[in-house]
Amino acid sequence: VQQSSEYSPPEAGLIVPVFPKGDDPIDAIRRSTRQTKGHYVLQLQRRRSHVQAMHKTQEEARCRMVQG
Repeated sequence: VQQSSEYSPPEAGLIVPVFPKGDDPIDAIRRSTRQTKGHYVLQLQRRRSHVQAMHKTQEEARCRMVQG
């Protein structure tokens, strides 16, 4: 099973996927979609972790100010 498909040259102005003989275009699109979705899910998880850590740090700073 081939993991990637070839594309027409960008100079053509239109990108058209070209699939090797025997490769199922629907499976290739599904693989690509899964990879893209996985990439965005990972980005969202990282962003969420960063925001949670930032809020935790701000809350700790507020508690120190109130206690101090």
